[in-house]
Amino acid sequence: MKYSTVNIIIGVWALSAAVHGQSDGVNITPGLWEIKSTSQVPSMSQAIGDTVTRCIQEESIDPTKLLSDSQVCTVSAKKVTGNSMSWNMDCAMQGMLKANGRGEFTSMGDTAKGLTEMTANMNEQVLNIKATWIGRRVGECAKSP
Repeated sequence: MKYSTVNIIIGVWALSAAVHGQSDGVNITPGLWEIKSTSQVPSMSQAIGDTVTRCIQEESIDPTKLLSDSQVCTVSAKKVTGNSMSWNMDCAMQGMLKANGRGEFTSMGDTAKGLTEMTANMNEQVLNIKATWIGRRVGECAKSP
């Protein structure tokens, strides 16, 4: 189902794959992180959830960098205030899915949370999608042999 692709773009990308940090991001404690994401689409009867564990090595992460690097989304109105970041985004995938919305990310050092709210147009069908995620540092990353 195409929705799983949307879920990856707006939910899990923003934190679980955000290992491409940069200095203008939000500070976070490096280590092994458990990230739980939930996506809701009003037309679907139940939310879709996922939990992943990732090694985050950077001390500062910027979820918008990964979105921009994907060449699927264009980020605008990015604002960093203290330990929080917000942004707007426009995304297009292979001509069949267009979406726009906003995102937020807040880090408390060993914990983090965020959300995206998107309106997507997929094959003439409009979907309103809300994805939330919470993360917590669960330990040190495994050492490479």
